[in-house]
Amino acid sequence: MIKHNSKLLPLVSACLMGIAGMSNAQNNSTPPYTNLFADKTEYLSRDKDPLYPMQWHLRNRGQNAEATNGGDKNNDIAATNAHVKFRVLGESVKVAVVDSGLAIRHEDLAPNVLRGRSRNYADNGRRSTDPTPPRSETGGDHGTSVAGLIAARGFNGVGGRGVAPLAKLMGFNWLENQQYEYWVESHGGAGVTDDALVINQSYGFSPIWPVNFDSTDNLNEEDHLEDVTTSANNNRGIAFVKSAGNSFRYLRNTAGVASFNINRRRYTPDFIFSADSRDTNKTQAESLPAQVAATEPSNASFYHTTISALSAAESKDANGNKNGDLLSSYSTVGSSVWISAHGGEFGEDDPAMVTTDIEGCNAGYARNDQSTSFNDGTHPLNQGCNYTSTFNGTSSAAPVASGVFALILDANPNLTWRDAKDILAKTATKIGTNFKPITVETGSGEFVAEPGWITNAADYNFHNWYGFGRANAAKAVKMAKSNRYNPLPPVQNTGFIAYNGGNASIPEGPNGVEQSLRVRNDLTVEAVQVKLSINHGRDADLAIELISPSGTSSMMLTPRSMLVLDQSSRIDSQAANALDTQTNFNDTVLLSNAFYGEPAQGEWTLKVTDTNSGEFVFYGYRRDTREFTPIRTRNNNRLGQLTDWSIRIYGH
Repeated sequence: MIKHNSKLLPLVSACLMGIAGMSNAQNNSTPPYTNLFADKTEYLSRDKDPLYPMQWHLRNRGQNAEATNGGDKNNDIAATNAHVKFRVLGESVKVAVVDSGLAIRHEDLAPNVLRGRSRNYADNGRRSTDPTPPRSETGGDHGTSVAGLIAARGFNGVGGRGVAPLAKLMGFNWLENQQYEYWVESHGGAGVTDDALVINQSYGFSPIWPVNFDSTDNLNEEDHLEDVTTSANNNRGIAFVKSAGNSFRYLRNTAGVASFNINRRRYTPDFIFSADSRDTNKTQAESLPAQVAATEPSNASFYHTTISALSAAESKDANGNKNGDLLSSYSTVGSSVWISAHGGEFGEDDPAMVTTDIEGCNAGYARNDQSTSFNDGTHPLNQGCNYTSTFNGTSSAAPVASGVFALILDANPNLTWRDAKDILAKTATKIGTNFKPITVETGSGEFVAEPGWITNAADYNFHNWYGFGRANAAKAVKMAKSNRYNPLPPVQNTGFIAYNGGNASIPEGPNGVEQSLRVRNDLTVEAVQVKLSINHGRDADLAIELISPSGTSSMMLTPRSMLVLDQSSRIDSQAANALDTQTNFNDTVLLSNAFYGEPAQGEWTLKVTDTNSGEFVFYGYRRDTREFTPIRTRNNNRLGQLTDWSIRIYGH
C-alpha cells in the first residue's frame, strides 16, 4: 500500500468516459429462513425479490439486466443452488464493508445492518455510527452498492438479493479519511471489526512504477493483518477480500506525477493506455494487461484474497464469434489473483451488476447515470431510483466473492479463512479453456508472455486471469458442510530467503537470466512471494518468472505493462514524494498462487527476461482534449542488472 497521504480510490468503474424510508437500522429478528423452505419449488415461489430475476451473477439464464445483450446461460456463481439445496444464507457471519460509505437505512440493507457497529470517519473525528453519504451525492455511493452485492436482504419482496442474503453488515467509510488509525480500526481492529469474519476491500491503486514493499506503512499493515488473521474470531481469523483493480487497458497518471517529451513539449496525460488496448486488430484474449495485480502491494500480500472480474457472457472476436474469454474488459489480472467472480460490463451493451444505490431519484447513480431506463426512474421495478443496473468493476467482483466466503463460513463454524480459500480453490470452475498463450517479439525470437492455464504438480489448474477459476458457491458450500473436508494446519512461513550469488546482467532476448536458491523448509505451499531489486532503463520490457522445485513456472510479471514512470521526461517532485515513487525495482514484492499444494522444499529458480530490444509505444489520454497521443520510447542503452532477490513461502 502507498503512503496514507496518497489517496486510495474506490474501484467503481472501468469506463474512461464515465470518468469524463426506514428509521434506525437494526438487527432483524425474523427467524432464520433456512427453516421456512421445504423444497426448491416453495423457495422459488415465496416472496420473490423483484430484482432477483435480473441478477444474472446469482443465476444466469441469459437475461440482459436492461442491457442490449444477454448473458451466457449458467455463467454464474451457483448461488441459488447454495441457498436452495443447502439452505445456507450467511446468517451467522458479520461482514465489514470498508469503502466510501454505507446507507444503513436503505430499504434492502437495513434489515441486515448491525445497529451501532458502523463508523463515519468523515465527521470531524466524532466517529458516529452512521456512514450514510449525504443525499446530495451525485455519483452514487460505492460502498452502498458493494454492500448490496454481499448482503441485500433476501426473500423480503423488496429489491434484489445478496450472495449471502442474511449476513450481517457493518460499514466503514475509511476511503473518506485515510488515517492509519482508522485503517487499523476498520480492518480487524479490537472491539470494532475483530468479530467480522469477512472484510471487503473494493479499493485500490494502480502505480506506474514498481513500489517498495518495505515501507513503514506496508510493514505495519502486514504485522496487523498477520495478527488478526490468526487470532480473531477464536482463531478462525478474518477473510480480507480485495479487488484486483480495473486497469487491464489503462492506468491513471496519479497526481500528474509523470510528464513526457512529445515533439519537444511537455505532455502530462491523465491516463496511460497500453498499445494493445489501442490495437483494433487485437481482442482482449490476445492482449497483455496494462497493470499486473501484484504491483499494488496489498495485492501482493498473503493476507489478502485478490479477485478478478468476469462478464455475463463470453467476449467476441473480430468476426462476432464468441471466443471463450469471460474476463471483464477492464479487470486487472496476475499471479496474485486467487479466484474470479462477476463484475459485469457497463450495463448498456452488455450487463453490469444490479444492486443497491442511494435512495431517491435526486441522488446516487440515478442522478448522473441515466444510460439505461432502469436508472432514470421510469422503470416499473425502480421508480424510486433505489437501485442501479450499471455498477461494475472488480469492486463488484470482490463483494460477490465476499458473499461466497460468508456462505462457506456460515456453512461450517469450524472453518478458518484459509479453509474457505482452500475450498474456493478446490471447487472453482475452470473457464476460458480456449485461451491461447500470448507471445511477444523480443527482436531475437518470440517469448511466451502469458501462458494461460497451467496445471501444477499438486494437480491444481491456475490462470493469471482467473486464478483457480470461477467461484462456485454451491460446490463450495457442499464441501464446507462435508465431514470429508480436512481443515488446514496452522500457517507457517519461511521468512525471506535471500539469493547470495551476486548481481547478474539481463540480456535482451527470450532467454533471460536465471538464478536459483534452495529452500530447506518442509512445507506445502499456499503462496510464494518474491522480493527483488533490478536496475533497468525500461521497466516495461521486463518479464519475471518463478520456477518451483516441481518444475511449475509462474509468470509473476508480464511484459509491456505500464510501469512507465522511468520513461518520463519530468517527474513532479511534490507528487513523487507524496506517492513514494521509484523508477527501479527496489525491494518490490510480487506474489504467486500458482504453486498451491506443491512441496516448498528444493531449488527455486527466478528468471528475468528483457523482452524488447526495439521501440516501446504506449498512449497518453487527456480529458480536456479527449485525444490519444502516442508516446514512443527508445530501448535502454545498457543491459539491466538483477541486483538482489529473495523468496518467502507461506504454507503448512
